[in-house]
Amino acid sequence: MAPVRRVSSKNFSFRCHREKVSDRDNADNVYSVNRIAIHPSGIFTTAGSDGMYNFWDKESKQRVWKPLHKTNAPITVTAFNRTGTMMAYGVGYDWSKVRWAGVTTK
Repeated sequence: MAPVRRVSSKNFSFRCHREKVSDRDNADNVYSVNRIAIHPSGIFTTAGSDGMYNFWDKESKQRVWKPLHKTNAPITVTAFNRTGTMMAYGVGYDWSKVRWAGVTTK
């Protein structure tokens, strides 16, 4: 008898940095996650190429907060201070807009 592989409830993925393109086609733009920062309480943030950051609860596997507006460029870094009373983020270029068409390597 083959062993049964158990799937842990700790294994999951977040579909966090997406933007709906069309309801008709059920299409999304998917953006990279540039940084994950963990708060002292255990929640964490993700920062993405979409110019957004999100707060997540790892226990409930749910987004707990997201800002109302995007930044004008990708968010490349987030961090909490030692006590978790402040969160900072940095906006910058992350190569997400580069197109590699026609590039060859030898």
